[in-house]
This record gives sequence, structure tokens and C-alpha cells, in this order.
Amino acid sequence: MNPNFLLILIIILAAILLWNRRRTRAEQEPSEFPIPRPEDDFVEAPRKDVSIGVERENGVPVSLTVTPSNLVIGPDEQAAWKSMEGKIEIRFSPNQSPFGGTSFTAARGGIALSGKPAQATSLNYIVLLTTSDGYLIRQDATLTAASGQDSAS
Repeated sequence: MNPNFLLILIIILAAILLWNRRRTRAEQEPSEFPIPRPEDDFVEAPRKDVSIGVERENGVPVSLTVTPSNLVIGPDEQAAWKSMEGKIEIRFSPNQSPFGGTSFTAARGGIALSGKPAQATSLNYIVLLTTSDGYLIRQDATLTAASGQDSAS
């Protein structure tokens, strides 16, 4: 017999054995991740929706409409800014933001959530929207956030 033929036959048999061993091992592994995951008790705060639209003249965006323009949220509520017109960014002054952050963004059709306010305040914030055709528009709006102590009185 040709030694090359025997070598090829041995290689083929070894490949078949390795393939079969791998397949058997994959069938024996559990289908779920072996570490148990803790139960989640997170409850999202109720949302106050804010819709952001674009007013256009001759196809060119000229201003934003923020509805409601004066947003009032309670101590256990959060703002939910959304727009189908483009990417939005909500900016608060770093020294005055009642939330955990000062800037919130969302893609077109997405929602930017603020979280619950940490303090009672009334302040202006900036709404920036980048349209899908590349225009950047700015609009000021007002937010009034109540604290838990305000609602008790």
C-alpha cells in the first residue's frame, strides 16, 4: 500500500473523530447560562411626554414646537422627550439640573428619559434638534419639578 494513502486515511479518520467529539460535547452543554440571575424589581417612574416638532417654510426648518412648552413634573415622575423629526438633545445648566445628568439625547423616533427629579426647581432648558436633512435648530423651554416635600403641603 502507498504510504501517502495511509497518511491521508489517518488524517481523515482523525478529523471525523474530532468533529464527532465536538458535536457530542456541544449537545451535552446546558442551553442556558449556568449562573442564576437575580430577580429585577425595578419600576420605571411614570412619564410626562414632551413632543418636539419642526415648523418648516419652503422645506427649510425655521423653528421647533415643544409641547408642552412649560413642563410640570411631580416628585415621582420623569420627562420623556421624543421627536419623529430628528435627533434630539436636551440640555440643562450643570449647576441647576434637577436630574442625575445635564444632557439627554435620543435618536429620531427614540425617547430621552430624565429620571425622577432630585430637587424642586423651575428653570429653562435647551432643546436641540438635528433634522435628517442636516439642519440644527434650537428652542428654549421651561421645566418645573416638584419635590416630595412640596406635594405633602
